[in-house]
Amino acid sequence: MSQMLLRNICSTSGIRSRNTRSAFRVRLTDRVCTPARARQRAERHVHHQPRTPQPPNPIHTSRRIIWPFIGANGLVFLWWTDARMRLDRGRHAEPDDFSHYEGIKYMLDNYTLNMKNLREGRWYTILSSTISHINLAHLVFNMISFNAFTRCAVEIAGLRAPTILLLGLGSAVASGGASILNWYRKGTYDAGCLGASGVVSGIGAAMACIVPNQPFNILFIPVGIPLWVLMVGYITYDSYGLSHPEKSNIGHAAHLGGAAFGVLYYVFGFRLRLRRR
Repeated sequence: MSQMLLRNICSTSGIRSRNTRSAFRVRLTDRVCTPARARQRAERHVHHQPRTPQPPNPIHTSRRIIWPFIGANGLVFLWWTDARMRLDRGRHAEPDDFSHYEGIKYMLDNYTLNMKNLREGRWYTILSSTISHINLAHLVFNMISFNAFTRCAVEIAGLRAPTILLLGLGSAVASGGASILNWYRKGTYDAGCLGASGVVSGIGAAMACIVPNQPFNILFIPVGIPLWVLMVGYITYDSYGLSHPEKSNIGHAAHLGGAAFGVLYYVFGFRLRLRRR
């Protein structure tokens, strides 16, 4: 009897000891960092780690600015072309049929800056006239220049899209204001102007101050011309044309007004921002 009781006690203690060892092993393996668990912990760490914002791609930024502006100018040019074609066809219409004048009248009232539109409250033509071109050569030259100066501003000078937008709008308003002052000065209240030349002049003048030695190629000239030389020649030509209006029908005042705003942006905008840094 005593021998049987002793065997039961020994067997029970053996079971307990085995259970204790197995439990210890389980707890021990929980603490061991296996390669699979290390990968899981690393993945969780990377997943919960905050992502640092990437700087905007300057090429994509310049495209988002350039192509919508070129598209708007091209669309308005097509409207001008359609209006002129309808006007040409209307020459053979009935004498009392004036429908062929509606297209030209609409374009003159909404996409041309002149004193008549301002007196009638169409002040928005100060901006809408800057995306308006009648002549194809005028459109192509302005769009090529706008593309070159805007890419220089974004990809070389490092300007952001909102800055380019404000620079363009300010140049447009300044060029329109300069044209209006010039009309008052000369007393030519029946004059008008259109085109993106003032915007182009403003961005070009700002870039000539920020990156003056940036080379630019003109047409088929194989040697790059520094931007400051190009803008000085441009401003000199417009100054001469403004003082001799009988020799040119170009909006020299608009060009100079846009260029003046570009220089003011460099002095009171770009340089002040650099000092704060």
